[in-house]
Amino acid sequence: MRDKILIILSSVLLAAVVIEGYYLYKINSKVESSSSYYKPASKQENTLLKQLSINQNINPFKEFQQMQENMDKVFGSFNAKFQNNPNFDKFFKNFSISPALDMRQSRNKYIVNINIPGSTKNNIKVSVKNHILKVKAKMQETNNKKGSKYIQKERYIGSFERELTLPQNADESSIKTIYKNGVLTITFDKKN
Repeated sequence: MRDKILIILSSVLLAAVVIEGYYLYKINSKVESSSSYYKPASKQENTLLKQLSINQNINPFKEFQQMQENMDKVFGSFNAKFQNNPNFDKFFKNFSISPALDMRQSRNKYIVNINIPGSTKNNIKVSVKNHILKVKAKMQETNNKKGSKYIQKERYIGSFERELTLPQNADESSIKTIYKNGVLTITFDKKN
């Protein structure tokens, strides 16, 4: 099932790239043909040229930016529709967001910091077994006022699970956790 969905998504992406490439090719050929000799454009061509902004100087970076925005519109709304559908929960859990994580050491302890914005202390579970640190968290959507709807939605809402192998001299029994300002800090003492 997952392979079929990936093939479909890949096909849609390839089709979108081909279509954008075709339009860029058409733009380029129009510019090249208009610079070599003068040919009066038909009414339909004038309309097309105005739509494609050919009458102005072409900025390839602007064209690529516009192409990226179009791709984001297509796939952003595509992903949002499926990600919020409970039937696709299992599929999207495999592609969940992994939060940024830092691990550092001082003279007598190890410190792990994980960015988990939008969660609460009660929605975070931390466990350690056989020197494997496991962090599970859930980020929930804040309540929207009635009558309002999103214009753009990019923040990740959902759950994740992250595992990290601890150094052998980390004392698992000394674990301490603090969740403050969207950052989970986990400390372990070093064994002597």
